[in-house]
Amino acid sequence: MAEERERRRLAQGLHDGVIQRLALVRARIGAGAAVSIAEIDATLECIIADLRSLIFDLSPPELHLLGLEAALGSLVERSRRHFRVTRDVRVEVTLCPLPLDVAVLAF
Repeated sequence: MAEERERRRLAQGLHDGVIQRLALVRARIGAGAAVSIAEIDATLECIIADLRSLIFDLSPPELHLLGLEAALGSLVERSRRHFRVTRDVRVEVTLCPLPLDVAVLAF
């Protein structure tokens, strides 16, 4: 059930964020509405940020490329920005290299 709830959360994030923004831009362009390149660019920037966030939620690239320590550091940094934490937060974990399946479960 936890896995299904996470899938639902991700699907809802795609629908409510990415798909809605793309549909809005498409509708405005299709209706001949005056849409500036700057406005389209800003919307695309938001869509890219949403997709990056969802990709990280699905499977953080750092975890697979750089290991658990780097993925935890990235998670802390994302959380710091998201919650507007103004203090420095550091992850000081020294781990022996873990097999990927163990690192994925730990993350």
